[in-house]
Amino acid sequence: MTEAAANAIDAKAARVDVELKTHFDDKAISFHNDGPPMSEEQFSDYHVIARSSKSRGTGIGFAGIGAKVYLAAWDRTAMRTETSDGNAALGSEMYVKNGKLKATYTDSAMRKRGTLYRVSLKPDDYAYLEKNAHGLISDAFDPAISGKLAVTLNGRRIKPWNPRRGLKKSFTVTAQGEKFRVLLSVTEDDMEAKKLHVQYHVSGKVISTKRPDWIPEVKPEYARRIHAYVDAVANSQHLNLNKTGFKAGTSRAVGLMFKEVDRRVYDVLKNEGYVDGDPMRKFERTSLTRFFERLFKDPKYAFLNPNARGGRGPGSGPGAGGAGGGGPG
Repeated sequence: MTEAAANAIDAKAARVDVELKTHFDDKAISFHNDGPPMSEEQFSDYHVIARSSKSRGTGIGFAGIGAKVYLAAWDRTAMRTETSDGNAALGSEMYVKNGKLKATYTDSAMRKRGTLYRVSLKPDDYAYLEKNAHGLISDAFDPAISGKLAVTLNGRRIKPWNPRRGLKKSFTVTAQGEKFRVLLSVTEDDMEAKKLHVQYHVSGKVISTKRPDWIPEVKPEYARRIHAYVDAVANSQHLNLNKTGFKAGTSRAVGLMFKEVDRRVYDVLKNEGYVDGDPMRKFERTSLTRFFERLFKDPKYAFLNPNARGGRGPGSGPGAGGAGGGGPG
């Protein structure tokens, strides 16, 4: 589903309509995008797995495969595709037989400009998407939906994430000569975990979510209210093959982007008063760390404190290597 939406964005579509429909025993999902239709040559290439007209390093769809990935998931599925310029149309049906992709060209009466994909689903997969499709689209493509992309699910438009904000700030970060636009928010209410921290997107699709090291220094009441969207299109050439993250062991450029964005976001939060500056906040106070804090305050166990410079107990004394002994601890 996310591949179909990503490829619609790659096609410069302004609208994607997603529908889940059951017709007797056939349960299917369909996608229509209003981007430019495929030419006859592109339509022919489309039926060859992993052949694509995309340039290397561009686009956020799984180049050459896209919506066809489901054909490998279920040997009873079929995928109907229609593409039209508003006058003439091309159509086909694809399926897998004996481990090989098969395609049959069909007539199409579609006169709605764009491209339509319809895929038959396993009953369990259909049930899963009935429950989760809205969240999957919203989570993966909210930056695009907040911009110019209209997405509907069964006729209802998916709205962009728009929480109540105590702070909303936009600024540009420069790393290695490339510019990355950042939209920083501090919400008035705590967020779900999946929305926390810094999310990098390319062309409106979320690629990576990072938890900055300085989060423990944020004032406790705001620790679950920090979010930033970063437009990372300048580093799109470093996406992995299936466009779901940056390449492992990726280039210095991506690492510097992460580092510089973290630094600038921290500076803005500090200037706005959301960071308390308490050095103890560098250690996140979970229930376990709070237990150890109480334990270390008991004189009987002070020698256990790795930051202690005195105290009594095992390991203390001249030359000892423990925290209470004066040796290297």
